[in-house]
Amino acid sequence: MTENKNNNYRYTLKTPVHVGSGEKLGRTDFVFDKNRCIVIDIDSLLDKIKDSKYAINEFSDGNVRLSDFLKQHKISAASIQKYSISNPDKFNPGTIQEVIKTGVGNPLIPGSSIKGAIRTVILWHLVSAADEKVISDLIDGIVKSNVEKGQADGDIDRHFFGCDPNHDFLRGLQLGDVEFEISDLTLVESKVLNLTDERSFGWKKMGKNDFASPNHKKATPIFSEALKKGALSNGRVKIDEFLFDGPVCRQELKTSDEKKSLLSRLPEKCNEFAKDLIDSEIAFYKSCKMEDMVKFYTDFRNEIPEDNDAFLLHLGWGSGWRGMTGNWIDKKKIKQIRKKFRLGKSGFPVFPKTRKIAFRNGSPVSPFGWVKIEKVLTERSTAKPSGKNLKPEPVIQSELVEHFEEFRLKPSPENFKEFIGKIKPEDINELKDLSFKKMEGLINIGFITPFLECEVSEEVKKIIAAKLLEVIKMRKNWNSQKVDKYHKLVNMASKNK
Repeated sequence: MTENKNNNYRYTLKTPVHVGSGEKLGRTDFVFDKNRCIVIDIDSLLDKIKDSKYAINEFSDGNVRLSDFLKQHKISAASIQKYSISNPDKFNPGTIQEVIKTGVGNPLIPGSSIKGAIRTVILWHLVSAADEKVISDLIDGIVKSNVEKGQADGDIDRHFFGCDPNHDFLRGLQLGDVEFEISDLTLVESKVLNLTDERSFGWKKMGKNDFASPNHKKATPIFSEALKKGALSNGRVKIDEFLFDGPVCRQELKTSDEKKSLLSRLPEKCNEFAKDLIDSEIAFYKSCKMEDMVKFYTDFRNEIPEDNDAFLLHLGWGSGWRGMTGNWIDKKKIKQIRKKFRLGKSGFPVFPKTRKIAFRNGSPVSPFGWVKIEKVLTERSTAKPSGKNLKPEPVIQSELVEHFEEFRLKPSPENFKEFIGKIKPEDINELKDLSFKKMEGLINIGFITPFLECEVSEEVKKIIAAKLLEVIKMRKNWNSQKVDKYHKLVNMASKNK
């Protein structure tokens, strides 16, 4: 990786990836049409029924079957659609785990999730190179402390990364969110594989009297929105060399040549971790004779490039204990940790003993969360791909476009003002090509005040004003202040025409 530069990387999803929003879609949020799941816009639906107290009361009851409700009131799902995703197996679940999305509704993998996965890799390498007594003392300290489970890794974190976030050497690694299209989403069924002993497994039936059945059809399905296998997008990576080589930063952050090397050789280090993780998963599935997953991981391991021109990360939902911690604690110490924090079934020798598996056509096909990342070396290309197996040529973004994308992902008046403040005189021609049209409904009259406060050239103001007028239209119910702001915008856009 090249230090101190914004680098563009291509992200290719090798398995379904789910990074959750923390929310679930319920029965009144979606309907099904053939092989599509249509998520409705509640505001649009309420607007359709606003004149019928009966319909409003019926919908508010919470027990309504949405498809029947729409048919009864002659409302097409397409007319109130927020978005729709593929439903290849034609599932009809009661709830769906939602993925995290941008302000404009596109699914994404947050930079924080990517950094968390990389942090696990770095910790695994740092622990492997550390003195065994140091590690033993750190774990003993956790076992003897009164720390809660959620903060158990605090001393480990402080020892290897820094005393607090301001002194964390991974401040030198900066990652952007990776945005995808709604068309990259699909509905995925998953089930939990559960070891019943060290040599066999079942599928978990959840509930008060949960059990593991050898028949996966009896297991509890979990339905999730997920970015589908094969989805492609680009993301930015920046390594700040100054934080490693500047004498003050080197002293404050306690950086070293070893830590700098881990980041500069990140593809190699991530692949070493991926190989170790995959080998342990192959051993796990061989031990319980889960042949489908043994085959998946055996084939998958062969995809790791020996020249490290691309690397694998395991992240998001389903990455489990190993993905979150690196699983670097030895067997003796892990028993102490498990006992203290009551992790896993007491007395069961294998930990962790569960895996979340994605299903397709009623059969287990893969784990979740594997992403291949490779540096984009080509320049901007306008050529369209042709042929089934050709991937679209990625585009390296200019700083202006990068700043615009940051604003577009989190649209607010404050972020809009920050974006405008970063525009340089040499960006004028490229600024003219930017479009705000995809942000219609997200940019409103409230964006004009911070725009007017910006100290930028008249030419920049004129261009931005014209672009705002593409998405802000005058409304009859506006008060005099809003109308005055709108007219200022019109005058600015038409200046010197």
